[in-house]
Amino acid sequence: MSKARPSKKARSKREIDLSLTPPGIGKCLFPDLPTELILLIISESSSDELDRHDTLFALSRTSRNLRNVTINMTWSVFEVVRSHHPGDWSKGLADDLEHKSNVLAQLTHLHPLVHTVRVILTRRRSEQVIPAFAACLDKLTSVNTLIIAKSHTLMTTNLKEGFDGYTFRHIREIELPTRAHNVLRCCPEVRIVIANDTEPRNTKSSKLISAIRAMCPHVEEVSRFELDLQQLKSLSKAAPNLRILGRVVLDPDESKNGAVMEQLKSFKQLVEFWTYVPFQEDVVNFVP
Repeated sequence: MSKARPSKKARSKREIDLSLTPPGIGKCLFPDLPTELILLIISESSSDELDRHDTLFALSRTSRNLRNVTINMTWSVFEVVRSHHPGDWSKGLADDLEHKSNVLAQLTHLHPLVHTVRVILTRRRSEQVIPAFAACLDKLTSVNTLIIAKSHTLMTTNLKEGFDGYTFRHIREIELPTRAHNVLRCCPEVRIVIANDTEPRNTKSSKLISAIRAMCPHVEEVSRFELDLQQLKSLSKAAPNLRILGRVVLDPDESKNGAVMEQLKSFKQLVEFWTYVPFQEDVVNFVP
């Protein structure tokens, strides 16, 4: 048996009741908040940068107003450092990096918004993934900071081949592991070089110093290097305009550090350098 329709009087009463509903009930008012308040709420939404980026991306797809507010924040950093693949971490990273690189390379209206790139490079399908990433980075000419958070220990050749022929003159700061030194060679205008791996210092510093000497004449700051006397001599030739230097490895016996301290005088523009004695904390030194 079909349900009886409400009487005309009942329908009229319901329409009257609805008309008295206060404005905004049942509607999300978040997009209508002042821009400054929206940005404040977003900034306090999460202390985790990756979670905040996901939040921004979700909000940018909620409404036109929120997209206009959040688009610059959403795309200021292009990053692939977290795998969403439940069973295979490296496959998830490789798939994400290749897909996002190919898509972003085509979205030319977003290129001016991207200022920082942060990625993890794996060996999984590197013959496809690395060239796709390099081609995308070449188009992101507003990027000034490149961070390679990690890369596989056995992919030096993959990086050399994948980045072959590219020159990223827009990169001013780069953070990378030693095995990615071929990427550093593609950044002739870089000013700041930061090492972020734990390889033995005689391996780490020598490869990066060689790249700086060959292709990066404007370097003004090196950080997290581990430099002995011989590497200091090499670095003084590779980066004569160095202003900030970290870090110089000293002998626990201060009487043995005279040659190292004397070599530091060859950096005529030096204003700050970090020293390190094994098993002790780093010490910052300022040049008067």
